[in-house]
Amino acid sequence: MADVRDRIAGAGDEVVGAAASVGVAVQDQPAYRWLITGGLWIYGLVHLLLAWLTLQVMLGHPADASNQGSIAAISRLPMGRTLIIAVVVGMFALTLWMLIQGMFGYAWLSGGKLAVRKIASLLRAAVYASIAVTGVSVLTSGSAGSGSSGAKHTSASLLGMPGGRVWVALIGVGVAIAAADQIQRGVRQSFVKYDLQGRPPHWAVQLGVIGWVTKGLSLAIVALLFLIAAYRHHSQDAGGLDQALQWLRRLPAGQPLLALMALGFTCFGIFSFVWSRYARHDAREPEGKIG
Repeated sequence: MADVRDRIAGAGDEVVGAAASVGVAVQDQPAYRWLITGGLWIYGLVHLLLAWLTLQVMLGHPADASNQGSIAAISRLPMGRTLIIAVVVGMFALTLWMLIQGMFGYAWLSGGKLAVRKIASLLRAAVYASIAVTGVSVLTSGSAGSGSSGAKHTSASLLGMPGGRVWVALIGVGVAIAAADQIQRGVRQSFVKYDLQGRPPHWAVQLGVIGWVTKGLSLAIVALLFLIAAYRHHSQDAGGLDQALQWLRRLPAGQPLLALMALGFTCFGIFSFVWSRYARHDAREPEGKIG
């Protein structure tokens, strides 16, 4: 029996080793590196458009200030369809990047830190994939949908189930954890260690700090809306980033706060352009090469 277990374990190790070798081989391809560079440039453009849409919300103009809204805005630019194809390709490239990092990266870490980094990479892969899917939706149907309407639909479906309040509250808690991770990533500048290699300019790091904190704060508001929806048992209280920014606008100091959010998204967009040059690829990187 022990011999069978040893054989199974050995076969499992061989499969994992072969998969890791494939991951390393993919990361060594120049075309793959170029796709990641392009994907991060696209990601930066999405955030610059998000900043512009946030300013539209601040001014009281109708605008969907979300990733979906940014993709819709890209589709309305000259050569919009070509740009959307670039968005889809770039975001799927970033999805592959994070999947490889999540499965085989961070070999210079261990224990809890390694688990956290892997989970964070897989969650970011899901975010990039959702943007890519939105791009596909624009190409096939001409519509990007709405992040807030999707959140409301999800909340309504869950609230109609037994224990629905608990499920909606758990979504809120999950989003809050993601928000806290992004805020600490900016405050502690941990993105420099985990996302970058080489020596990025100091000014770019500072833009990253502002950008990650801004993204985290916006997610924190989204988490709050889900928790309010669970407490009130009312799906209309839930929403995505667009509704979070609309909620912020209704506060006494809403317009200055939205201006700061727009500035933060702009900082992250510019940071993403620099990030494209210093992006970490470390499926096989030893501990001594931490940037």
